[in-house]
Amino acid sequence: MGQDVKTATNELGDTSAFCIDKSAYPKKGYKRYGKWIGNNRDKEPESKIKADRKTVLVSFIVHEDGAKTDFEVLKGVGEPYDSEAIRLVRDNPHEWIAAQCGPEKIKTRAVIPIKF
Repeated sequence: MGQDVKTATNELGDTSAFCIDKSAYPKKGYKRYGKWIGNNRDKEPESKIKADRKTVLVSFIVHEDGAKTDFEVLKGVGEPYDSEAIRLVRDNPHEWIAAQCGPEKIKTRAVIPIKF
């Protein structure tokens, strides 16, 4: 079984090979991660009307040791949703397991949808 190697071009125009055999994920699973978000979300801006619900995509880096940094809104809907989504992902106490390329842990970007 071989590794899935792909190439990517960065902003400087350099092409490099990379692989991801296993994506980064919350150590105790997405269900528990999402439950914490639901229990700690500011309910004030939340809409009860399904058509008015909003989703913010939050991007961040998961390092080889599972540390999370560089939080940013990838797709926002405006305030107060965007800053609350960043807070929920940044302050979530659940540990992350780094992505893997073969047996090696690697730094990758993760994206989490936060629904209001």
